[in-house]
Amino acid sequence: MSILISKAEGEASQNKLLLGSDDGKRSYTLFQGHTGPVYSATFCPFGEFLLSSSSDSTIKLWSTKLNSNLVCYKGHNYPIWDVQ
Repeated sequence: MSILISKAEGEASQNKLLLGSDDGKRSYTLFQGHTGPVYSATFCPFGEFLLSSSSDSTIKLWSTKLNSNLVCYKGHNYPIWDVQ
């Protein structure tokens, strides 16, 4: 399983997080919600959850089973470059 993050400047797709396997079948799940480019993403050890950080100064917790955003952590004053 891989995470594909679009980092192209000026594209509408730069705020999307794609999750899926790259085994030739091109099956992906699209997580939308950040209003700025996604800088980092990481899975929990069992793969049930995904954290993503963005230039919109938020961290989002996603469910890979429900394919939805569970929590949006706000309140940061600057872009968040990394999550672990």
